[in-house]
Formats: sequence, structure tokens, C-alpha cells
Amino acid sequence: MKSGLLNLSTRKQEKIKQALLSEFSNVSLLEAKVANIVTLAEISRGSFYTYFEDIYDAYQWLASIVFKNIHQSLEQTQDSLSAAENFILEAKDSPYYNFLCQYYTVNDAVMNSQKKPSSGYFDDLSHLKDDNEISDWLIAQAIHRLIRSYFMYPEKSADIIQSFQALKAWQKRS
Repeated sequence: MKSGLLNLSTRKQEKIKQALLSEFSNVSLLEAKVANIVTLAEISRGSFYTYFEDIYDAYQWLASIVFKNIHQSLEQTQDSLSAAENFILEAKDSPYYNFLCQYYTVNDAVMNSQKKPSSGYFDDLSHLKDDNEISDWLIAQAIHRLIRSYFMYPEKSADIIQSFQALKAWQKRS
């Protein structure tokens, strides 16, 4: 995202955000069109490129907002497993549901293919100091994996909920 976007009024930024959300919720990033976005946002194509490098940059901006909002809502409770389970149970009512379906089934892989290889392809766990930190990290990994599974395999939602229940039981024993 270019700095010009931040100079826009909140209302104009919201209009662009809603246009992006509409486009990226209805089609994959591979099928998304700048023309559709600028029409919905009521901006010129030139303005779009004043705010974003390309469609991937626009997607990245929107995704950062979506995931920030989701994480903030999940962090409002101490019990991350229950919060994530409730998120899945209520996901279809979320304004981000279709965006997340596109993200997990196609767009995450597309965005990862656009990244330059980094020095490491794994999480360095050396910063984890004790069993509690390791347990918290493992639970966070499981939560992300189960949420991904929910959007990729919605027909398995009952099994995914059971997995949350099993994790909660394990956490109580630990």
C-alpha cells in the first residue's frame, strides 16, 4: 500500500475497503479485476495505482485489516480455544466469511507464491522459554490449522469442533 491511501478520508478508505472486500469475497485473487474494484469504489484506475502497487498489494492491505479485526475479536477472551471454536460456529454470519473461504482455498497459496523466499521456511522455536510458552505456541498452531481446515473442508465442521473439545480437555490436563 502506498502512503496516498492514508491521506484519504476515512469514508473514502472505507469505500475502497468495501469494494476490495466485495471483489475478493466473490472471486479468487487470480480472477479479481481492478476494473471491478474501481467501479465499486467509484475511483479512477489511475487512483487505484496511486494507492496500491498492484492488485496483490491491494489484497495484502485488505487481508491485514481483516485478520487484525478477527484477531482483536478473538483476543477479547482469555480462553483462546473457546474463542476460536465460537468463531467457527459463527463464521457463516461474519462479513468476512466469503473472503476467508477464498483466502484459505486459493488466495493464501497465490500470495505465498508472490513472496520472495526468506532465509527460513520454519518457525524458530528457540525463543520459547518454558513448557507454558511451548504449550501456548502449540495451541496457537492448532487453532490456525483447525480454522484453515474449517474453510477448506466445511463438511468436516463437526469433526473440527470435536478437535477443539479434545484440545480443551488436553489443555486442562496439562
